[in-house]
Amino acid sequence: VKIAAHENPSVVLFGSGASKDGEKFEGQVIYEYLLSRWNDLKMFEKAFEKVDLESVKEVITSSKLIMTEPLNTKQEIICAGKIFEKQDIERVFLISSPTHCPRCLRDACVEWKSKFTIF
Repeated sequence: VKIAAHENPSVVLFGSGASKDGEKFEGQVIYEYLLSRWNDLKMFEKAFEKVDLESVKEVITSSKLIMTEPLNTKQEIICAGKIFEKQDIERVFLISSPTHCPRCLRDACVEWKSKFTIF
């Protein structure tokens, strides 16, 4: 959320790999969870001082893409790269869980090579 506040992204991808919760893909569940807990962010006054949370929410909701077709991390990275190329995106912030991020970063570095700057 803080990255979105500072970077004003043109696209925010929510990936899923093929994980589902019932009929919903993981990316949809994560996005809905984020929105359902949005007002709780106000509890973190210090972390979000000088951040207009409602404006950030609008940026995220208007720029979100929920990936449903990729079946694994590598496929997500490939699909995301195509989206980034179509939109002339050069900087990418890769956000995942601490245990999944190393694999995401490895796959992104292999697939994207030097097409994007990864943070």
